[in-house]
Amino acid sequence: METLFKNLSESLFSSLNSGEMLTISFNGENSQFIRFNNALIRQTGLVDDAEVGLKFISNQRSCHAAFTMSGDFDTDLERGINALNRMRDESKEIP
Repeated sequence: METLFKNLSESLFSSLNSGEMLTISFNGENSQFIRFNNALIRQTGLVDDAEVGLKFISNQRSCHAAFTMSGDFDTDLERGINALNRMRDESKEIP
């Protein structure tokens, strides 16, 4: 995930126009859990979840977006570019 996040970040930063700024954050977990009840195992599971948060700033206006990472670079890049374009449009409408 770290390599995917770095590559995604580089691609999103390189798609910025002059005067635009972007902050990218990553929140995720990869864990295994076991639930007990009355000393018996009731549930086991794996959690593999990752989310990218974006803060876009242009003309002293800021917008936020987030999306869940799929783990596939092309899919995640498309989600990031779509979010970036939506925030560009949204920032033009903010007074």
